[in-house]
Amino acid sequence: MAISVNTEDADSFFGWIEEGFSLLKQCGRRPYLIKENEFCVLLSFDAEHKPFIGFSRGHNPHYIRQPLPEPLPELAETIVQILKDNSTWRSASGGRVL
Repeated sequence: MAISVNTEDADSFFGWIEEGFSLLKQCGRRPYLIKENEFCVLLSFDAEHKPFIGFSRGHNPHYIRQPLPEPLPELAETIVQILKDNSTWRSASGGRVL
């Protein structure tokens, strides 16, 4: 599925992700990155469709998840709504990754 994103929404979304990274740094933790030398983070969603940054490949127990700050930017809300509307993910208990 493709969605159109304007510059303002993209800036808001990535600022929100950076805010999540700042919270990680305060705790002395590092997110699971796809490649160390690239800025590409796995953004996960729990069973309630709340976004978090994980620390491992695969299952991230609730006690090691870094929830992202609320309120969510408009683009994140759109992603959550797409997940909720998609019957494949509606009843799943994990595994939603962006």
